[in-house]
Amino acid sequence: MQHKCAQGLSGRTWAAVVAIVLLSPSLSFAAEDPYWSFSLVLGGHLPQLDALDDGLLQSDLLGDATVLIREGGQATTSDSQVVDTNQSEIITFVYSNRVEPVKIGAYGAFEFAWHATPRNALIFGLGSWEKTSLNVTQGNLPLQQYFARNVVDSERRGRISYTEYTFGWRHDFRTKGKLKLYSRLSIHEVFDIDYREDFVFRFVDTPIPDLLGVRRDLVIEAQTASIFMAQIGGGAEWMLADWLSLGIEGGYLIGDRDFQLRNVKFTNDLADNDQVDTTGLPGVALGTGNLAYLSSTATPVDVRDVTTREKFYRPINLRFEGFRFGLRLTMYF
Repeated sequence: MQHKCAQGLSGRTWAAVVAIVLLSPSLSFAAEDPYWSFSLVLGGHLPQLDALDDGLLQSDLLGDATVLIREGGQATTSDSQVVDTNQSEIITFVYSNRVEPVKIGAYGAFEFAWHATPRNALIFGLGSWEKTSLNVTQGNLPLQQYFARNVVDSERRGRISYTEYTFGWRHDFRTKGKLKLYSRLSIHEVFDIDYREDFVFRFVDTPIPDLLGVRRDLVIEAQTASIFMAQIGGGAEWMLADWLSLGIEGGYLIGDRDFQLRNVKFTNDLADNDQVDTTGLPGVALGTGNLAYLSSTATPVDVRDVTTREKFYRPINLRFEGFRFGLRLTMYF
């Protein structure tokens, strides 16, 4: 996606920048020469994504479909013409596959630190985070004029991820033997924020032999530009050797602005002869271009009219603010 800053630094993020600048005099050279370290970090992040977890991932798929109400087959008229005597009608349907959300996502990063003094260091890092929620269920999906006799295994998967740059300051406030306790303050540019939802249907029982084992996919994708955040935290580090340490740390990411997902794209592989119209997708792009989720009270009739459909969708306001924790392996050189 195009990398650009859509939102300026928030007030609390500016405060973190100012704090790092004010603390910079403590990075003046001591008698000892400065040195570098490299760290690998693995952990988790618990952001505030309620509108995604409790909104979009709980929305149903609504639509209309043409189904047979009487199978008459083909018949020959008195003048030897073959006619189709099947009777069909358009019905509404609701397919529900609500996902129990996973609240914590996996985080990984690598960081370089310039230790200007034995107790103070500047931090430069690159990391990524991803959270996936999944649910599998079985139900009936109308397709090619059959409904009650079409049985599908349905898999619904929602994944959100981001990448970030980190710049910060670390202060070792206590050292006892091989143990170091430290605090850290950092700013983060969070970018490449992507969301993808896959709704997969695989036919396991159907009166249409050619449909057995066939799958249909509905995919929703959305993105947003970069945002800035700040983090305050601390940790403990145990020196395994002069050049190697293992530590644990935690912190809280701060951001005082919500963000919304944009650049919405919907794709599916439904064919014309499937005779299904997905009028009520779980998520759509509003007129503003932002992703929104379908209200749990909406019915197929409510979303049939394209001119009034939007009023049954709710905005998705998200925040990455929340706790972060991890294990850290550090090599000094």
